[in-house]
Amino acid sequence: MVIDDEALYLAGLALAHALWSASDLEGDDMVVPLAFVRDGVEIKLLRFESDTQEQAIRSGHERMQELRAEGKAWAFARDGIVREENVPVDVIVVEAWATGSDDVATIVQRYVPYARDRRFRLQGPMQLALAGNVIPTDSAGGALAVVRDGVFSHTAVAEIFPTWQAGG
Repeated sequence: MVIDDEALYLAGLALAHALWSASDLEGDDMVVPLAFVRDGVEIKLLRFESDTQEQAIRSGHERMQELRAEGKAWAFARDGIVREENVPVDVIVVEAWATGSDDVATIVQRYVPYARDRRFRLQGPMQLALAGNVIPTDSAGGALAVVRDGVFSHTAVAEIFPTWQAGG
């Protein structure tokens, strides 16, 4: 499978922005789904607010399909939950695509919400999945390096990301 570096870079930027948004949420608040879109030389931020998280995610996915049909690179980020050993774990999920990519790439980053113990932190490394299959870290290293470049291009997150990785 081929993943365009632009999709991976935008995925990192979207991941950074979503984590930044999640880093101080109170209670059971969730990140508003968002996307970064390459429109010519410009990168635009889109937000998908709605009455429910499900509606916002659906609207985001519909817009990403339109952008894909237009040939515009995009990365769509949303809050989510995965179950590990039947325990819910908070995650940011980022789907990304660019012209030249065979499929949508998915980046998943587990995190501990600020509301849990007044300290936001990441859990484990980010993971890359293609066509629903998680790529082993040793095989995904080059792609994840491009994602990290996108993360560190986010000026508000670049300095604090290492502290989140170190446990808040």
